[in-house]
Amino acid sequence: MGAHYDTVMGSPGANDNASGVSALLEMSRLFASVAPALTVRFVAFVNEEAPFFTSHQQGSMVYAAAARRRGDYIRLMASLETIGWYCNEPGSQNYPPLFSLFFARIGRISSASFQIFVQGR
Repeated sequence: MGAHYDTVMGSPGANDNASGVSALLEMSRLFASVAPALTVRFVAFVNEEAPFFTSHQQGSMVYAAAARRRGDYIRLMASLETIGWYCNEPGSQNYPPLFSLFFARIGRISSASFQIFVQGR
């Protein structure tokens, strides 16, 4: 489970991406009381925004490279990205692709992507 704690120019960071980091911390607190069948990692990344985005210094890329060197078997990654964003302008918030096939159009939502780092024990 991942989120990043850097932000973009012109943003106070609450949306991009303190909301994701807050959710990451709360999820890790909740997971402390369960014993999942697989190892679940909660990772806070830095350098996810420009000028590091898509570079070898991007935090998630650095983590992924280290995981590959260790031989980690990662089955899934969920990124808690921009989940606190809200706008009440019509048409400003939409479901991610294919989600509208499963969920009714009630209210307004943010288009959040979820990535999860899960490693087998």
